[in-house]
Amino acid sequence: MPPKKESAIRLEKDGPDLLRKAQPVAIKAWNAYAYWTWIRRLFPTCLILFATGFIFCLAAGVLPFIIGLFR
Repeated sequence: MPPKKESAIRLEKDGPDLLRKAQPVAIKAWNAYAYWTWIRRLFPTCLILFATGFIFCLAAGVLPFIIGLFR
């Protein structure tokens, strides 16, 4: 006799097992999405703070030379 061929996945029978196997993947995907939404907002904020700080430091460094010109 030829070997039995397995039939297609029966959702009623195999559904809970498939969901149990997919749950860790879904949790990791959700966590990656949550991190991305947090980083997506944090990154431009950090760039703006860095640029503002750079301009402030540049202005503070040039300020003594400007004051010295008026003395």
